[in-house]
Amino acid sequence: MGLPSWMKRLLGVTAALAPIAVNAFAPGLGPLVSAVINAVFLAEEKLGAKKGAEKFAAVLDYLTVAAPGLVRSIEQSTGKEMVDQELFDAGLTGIAEGIVKLLNAFRLLPKAT
Repeated sequence: MGLPSWMKRLLGVTAALAPIAVNAFAPGLGPLVSAVINAVFLAEEKLGAKKGAEKFAAVLDYLTVAAPGLVRSIEQSTGKEMVDQELFDAGLTGIAEGIVKLLNAFRLLPKAT
């Protein structure tokens, strides 16, 4: 079950605008937010109507793979090194949960069956 075309368009617009908006307030974090948004939609497309917990586990799996590159990107753009892996992981999880809540607030993600 693939994503509807309107959802794919939304993903494209959101993923394109997120780095701009986030970088205005927190330079270097835009790619991280884009990665979270992409991970949410990848999990949705791959798992379709499965339960939210399964999809969220997939989101975290995707982000775990992307995390080293995201950390390097943030360190390069900010000139600062990450000093707390646990805090980074918790923050990444929090952003992912927030993105899912925002999308669900507008019923942009299908309900699990």
